[in-house]
Amino acid sequence: NCETGRYVDGDGHIGDCVACPAGFWSTKIGAKTPTDCRYCAAGRYSTLPAASSLGDCQLCAKGRFSQNVGTSNESSCTACPKGFSQPRPGRSSCLACVPGEFASTTGMDKCHFCKEGRVSNDTGASHCYDCSAGRYASEPGTAVCLLCMPGKAMPFEGALRCEQCSKGKESPS
Repeated sequence: NCETGRYVDGDGHIGDCVACPAGFWSTKIGAKTPTDCRYCAAGRYSTLPAASSLGDCQLCAKGRFSQNVGTSNESSCTACPKGFSQPRPGRSSCLACVPGEFASTTGMDKCHFCKEGRVSNDTGASHCYDCSAGRYASEPGTAVCLLCMPGKAMPFEGALRCEQCSKGKESPS
C-alpha cells in the first residue's frame, strides 16, 4: 500500500508509488489512481508534492485571491484590484468597496472610508471625490454630498459643513 500523499502507478508494485503532484493532496492510504489525489481548492495552493492533508494547501494571503484549483505556487494568488479588498485569507474572490469607501491600490485587505468633504457613490470605487461648491459631507464614509440648507453656503469644494450667509446675503435655492 502507498502511504498518504501517494498513489500506485503502473502494475501496482509498492515501488511504483507516485507522489500526488504539487497543488494536490491525499489522506488515502493505498490510493490506486491519480484521481485519489484531491486538488487544493480555490483560494489555496501547495508547493509540496505528496501532500497528505488539506492543511498542506496554503491559504492565499489577505488582499489576494485565486479562482483556480490545484495550483502549485503562491503566484496563483492575485492581488485584489483597485476598488476591491479581501479581509480574509484563502478566498476565491475579492469584495467590492461599498459607496463611501475606496481602495486606491491593489492588494488591499480592507477598504478605507472617504474623508469628510469627500465621497464615493459607486460600488468598487478606487478614489473619492471632493464635494462640489454648495455641498458638503460632514462624516467620513459618506456616499453622497448634501446640499447646503437655505441661508447657508459653501463656495469651496471639499467642504465639511456649510457656513451661515453673511448679513444681507442669501444662498441660491
